[in-house]
Amino acid sequence: MRAMARDRSFAAAVNAIDLLIPKGPPPSATVAAPAGPGPSPSQRTNEEGMAWSLMRLGITDENLNKLNVVHISGTKGKGSTAAMCDSIFRQRGLKTGLFTSPHLMSVTERVRINGHPIAEDKFAESFWHVWDALQQTEVEAETVPKSTFFRLMTLVALRSFLEERVDVTILEVGLGGRLDSTNVVTEPIVCGTTHIGYDHVAVLGNTLTLIASEKAGIAKSGVPYLIAPNQAAEAQISLIKHAAERGAYVATAPSLDTYPGGEGVHLGLEGLHQRDNAALAVALCSTYFEKTKGMKFSFIPDGLAPGEVAEGPREALPEDFVQGLSVAKWDGRCQTVVLPVAEGSAPVTLRIDGAHTDESVAAASAWFAALPTGTPPARREVLFHCQPGRDPAALLTPIRDALCTGACSDIAQIHFTPLLSSKQSLVGGEASPEALAWVQLQKDAWDALVCHGCEVDHGARMATCITFMYLFAGYWRAE
Repeated sequence: MRAMARDRSFAAAVNAIDLLIPKGPPPSATVAAPAGPGPSPSQRTNEEGMAWSLMRLGITDENLNKLNVVHISGTKGKGSTAAMCDSIFRQRGLKTGLFTSPHLMSVTERVRINGHPIAEDKFAESFWHVWDALQQTEVEAETVPKSTFFRLMTLVALRSFLEERVDVTILEVGLGGRLDSTNVVTEPIVCGTTHIGYDHVAVLGNTLTLIASEKAGIAKSGVPYLIAPNQAAEAQISLIKHAAERGAYVATAPSLDTYPGGEGVHLGLEGLHQRDNAALAVALCSTYFEKTKGMKFSFIPDGLAPGEVAEGPREALPEDFVQGLSVAKWDGRCQTVVLPVAEGSAPVTLRIDGAHTDESVAAASAWFAALPTGTPPARREVLFHCQPGRDPAALLTPIRDALCTGACSDIAQIHFTPLLSSKQSLVGGEASPEALAWVQLQKDAWDALVCHGCEVDHGARMATCITFMYLFAGYWRAE
């Protein structure tokens, strides 16, 4: 890294971070990948870079192990699961540190203390401490991998949590697991994996078996490793195999509905798919308290075979667990936002989800289709965007399927927008020809998908003005 000017403000930190963010289209997330496993050169250098960076910061394995880490990997739902764990822990009075990605509005969202984004001044202090420590000599620059955006954010988070002396740390994996920057804690309290799907196949592999093997790479010898219920069979087998090979104690979390009274447990995060995430969160937190506080929840009996699902728990969930699940919030996941409007105007309700795999879009579409339309039915429109490198047809198909049901027969139009990443775009302006070409490709994919025999008006519109979009997909309705 080059030495920066001595401005140590939060704004200067954001400018420095921007220098590390790759510009241009991201690597393809859905194209075919080699069938064989093995880390890429960038992954290998990431592993080496984290070891060197921690050494320069003076952060030892002992320091990291004192963070009492709950480590979560997976393709879908790991952020939601982490948020529910954080909420349950705070209901029990623990001071929490939560590291997640991506952020929606501010980089401080990635590093949370007690559920709130870290203060800008504290973020800047940790950032510049890390930044200065990682300055390289000319000799080091030839042999040591330069820091990447995610690696730097991981280091800032770990340093912040150590400074804040949190009671428990929840780390969400960025990509994969085995070689991820977060996979540096040698003795986490418990690890877990959410549902596995097809994403980042160019890096992780093009089968669920290969992808799951990377996700299970966070498992540690002698540490409980828990799998979300209702996992795809191919992924389940691979997760169990690779975690067991690492010496982890492997089990599948019981479904939420198997707890006495579990069917009636209300979740603050909407969508039926969140119940599997909640089940994993409950199992992770239960195991944490068993190991650190001597509490016995007994949801995993002794002698359970690796990966076997425990029989229904004998006891109902503790009240603070139920409360934690009910108040948990996670922006951009099946989120409802009511916009303020002038008095006398019809209210506008946004239904927002950041889904970016076809499975996740299907779950979000099912959530949206199940929402009441109101009386009289509200006018519904869909706002959609996906990043270059993803397959628009694969992501649009579940939305098409939802639109063609009676529940969504009142949807009027679907809009496609360019990708932007700054608030300044709210003022409007013309998008670049390249951006519009990508929007046109998405619209063409939609036009090729629509079922012409359906009575729904599938009218597609291109938004030629620059539109602020911080999520991959959004739904809204004006009542």
